[in-house]
Amino acid sequence: MAERRRKIIRFVTEGKTLSLEDLTMEDEVLYSSILSAMNGFNEEIRRLVEGKIEKSDEARKEETPKRILVRFLREIPAIIGPDMRTYGPFKVEDIATLPAENAMTLVKQGFALKVEVPKDESP
Repeated sequence: MAERRRKIIRFVTEGKTLSLEDLTMEDEVLYSSILSAMNGFNEEIRRLVEGKIEKSDEARKEETPKRILVRFLREIPAIIGPDMRTYGPFKVEDIATLPAENAMTLVKQGFALKVEVPKDESP
C-alpha cells in the first residue's frame, strides 16, 4: 500500500499523468488531492514570478471561500490538502470542512456533496 502511494506521489511530482481507470477509489482520491495541491502551488508560483499577484487578486481571494463544508457519500481514505495537512479518513455521512480545492474535487467526482449553510441575515 505504501509503495502505491509513493508511486502516485512520484508520478505527480514528475508531471506524469495516471489513467483514473487503473486506480482504486482510494488511489484516485489520493492522486486527485495531490494533483490539485500541486497545481494550485505551481499556479501561485507562476503568478508570483510573472508579477501578476496584485492587491486586487488578494481582495478577490478574500471573497472566495477558503474552506467548504461537505457531506461524504462514500468512504474515502485520508487526503492531503493544499496546506499539506492530512484530512480524514471519512465514512459515509461524515461532515467535514475542507480546503475549497479538495472539497470541489470530491464533489465533482461524486464522493461528497457541498453543504449549503444559510447566511445570517440579521440587521
